[in-house]
Amino acid sequence: LLAARPDATGKTGAVGFCWGGGVVNDLAVSVPELAAGVVFYGRSPDLAKVPQIKARLLIQHAARDTRLVQQLPDYEAALKAAGIRHEVIVYPDVDHAFHNDTSAERYNAAAAKQAWDKAVAFLAAETAGHRQTAAIERNHVGILIRIRRHRGGRAGSIHVFLVRLLEFHFR
Repeated sequence: LLAARPDATGKTGAVGFCWGGGVVNDLAVSVPELAAGVVFYGRSPDLAKVPQIKARLLIQHAARDTRLVQQLPDYEAALKAAGIRHEVIVYPDVDHAFHNDTSAERYNAAAAKQAWDKAVAFLAAETAGHRQTAAIERNHVGILIRIRRHRGGRAGSIHVFLVRLLEFHFR
C-alpha cells in the first residue's frame, strides 16, 4: 500500500517494541519486501526460518532483560550463518522497556535517546539514504505525537505492543 505512493522510495521499514519487536522479527522472516527492521527488546523468530530474512536488522536489547538477552547468541549465530546483515546492541544497565517513558521504574532517557537515534539513522540508511535523516527525524516527531495521542489511559500499552510499519518516502 505505502510502496505504491508516487512519493515513496518503495523501501519499507518496520519498528516494534516488546511484543511488537517479536512481530518485526516475524515480519522479517515472512515479508521478503521488508527492507529494514528495528527490534526493540523483542523475542527471536523461529530460528529455522532465519534464512528467509531479506531485510537488514537492527536488534536492540536491555542488558537486564536476561530472558531475551539469553536468546541472542543463538539468533545472532543463525543470522550470521544465513549471511543476514544485522547489528545487535545490548544497552548496559537498563531494563526491558527502557524506551517506555510511562514507566518511571524502567525508562532510561539516555539509552532511549541513543537507541532511537540509532534506529532513525539505520532506517535512513536502509530506506531513504543518508541525506534524508533530518526528514526522518521530523517524521519521528509525528510518530511520537500519534503514539501519545492514542496512548489514552492505557498506561503506555501502545509502547509495549507497538508495531508500526513505517515507510520513509522521500524523493
